[in-house]
Amino acid sequence: MTTLAVWEGIFHETAGRKMMKKIVFLTGATGFVGENLLSRILQNHPESDVITLVRADSAAHAAIRIQNALAECAPGLAWQTVSQRITVIQGDVTAYHFGLDPEAYETFLNQVTHIVHSAACVEFNLSLEESRLRNYVGTRNVMEFALEAHRHGRLEKVAYVSTAYVSGNRGGRILEDEQRTPTKFSNTYEQTKFEADTYVQGLMKELPVAIFRPGIIVGDSRTGHTKKFNVLYPVLRLIQNGMLRIIPGSPNTPLDVLPVDFVCDALLHIFLRTDRTRQVFHLTAGPQAPSLGRIVRTFLRLFGQSVGNHGAPRFLFPIVYKMSKNFLDSRNRKMAQAMELFEPYLFIDRCFDTTNTEAALAGSGISVPRFEAYADAIVAYALATNWGKRMARAA
Repeated sequence: MTTLAVWEGIFHETAGRKMMKKIVFLTGATGFVGENLLSRILQNHPESDVITLVRADSAAHAAIRIQNALAECAPGLAWQTVSQRITVIQGDVTAYHFGLDPEAYETFLNQVTHIVHSAACVEFNLSLEESRLRNYVGTRNVMEFALEAHRHGRLEKVAYVSTAYVSGNRGGRILEDEQRTPTKFSNTYEQTKFEADTYVQGLMKELPVAIFRPGIIVGDSRTGHTKKFNVLYPVLRLIQNGMLRIIPGSPNTPLDVLPVDFVCDALLHIFLRTDRTRQVFHLTAGPQAPSLGRIVRTFLRLFGQSVGNHGAPRFLFPIVYKMSKNFLDSRNRKMAQAMELFEPYLFIDRCFDTTNTEAALAGSGISVPRFEAYADAIVAYALATNWGKRMARAA
């Protein structure tokens, strides 16, 4: 628990130093998207200082977690040069008042000018109860804080990081401004993010909030750096090993993949450098999304394999693929089981509209890079870290 005395010490100094600055309350700063948002605020937005809320055993441990996240994400960013712009608070978004003392919570409330809520659990196989606690309850707590800060404090804007896949099993063109409930969700992550997204949309009349919905996020387009080897990465590893013989879906199906640097640069530009709010923004590749066929061909080339050789994977339409599962040998059956979590993202033909995002980014120079322009960086980083295993050992 953070004591009032500690908070008074923090904000006594804050009052003089940050009077004209934006004070950004960032959740999820030790996560993949959050750490990239944090490093970019510190490097590219000198008008903004940051308060982060970090789950930890102690205040010291919370600070160490932030230092480690920055060292991993932005190794050229020296902690000594940015530490004066970061306030690290030990707390938990899923807890009432974040687990803070009442006085500390109230002091916090009156300091914040901007909120970016990026904390979430992106695991696909959690129980609905656990996923809902992390993705819905945490969001509700942050938005209740935002409502109080907007009424009584200095709050100007709020950003909620959702996902484009709140669309569930819907196909076709998915608009930013429409609100439709899917008939089915692929996993508890999609369902609980939809619930949170819907809740936040319901607050738009009384809260200056913008919703940002990224697609499938992969590593940095220049360095390839990622800390989440999920969604696309397990499929790539199977391709590398020549173990993926059958891919469910059509080679023409688009897969909305895009690098984390585009997502974070676009979000922060719209949020901190425009007056746009009370809108939904798809941070997606949209019409530029690469097809499954393009993705597979590109990675086969980067892995030094031939598209036409006997080991190259074949595409099967969903209905044929599902029927063929009954006739697979034990090895291919295991591969099919490994692919089950990702099948929905390969089956559904959809395109996420980006009208609001394109309008907000006009003139900024920020745009979605071509998949082939950064695929080599993604592969190089995955191989250099042995698909994250060397990172895990180092941690």
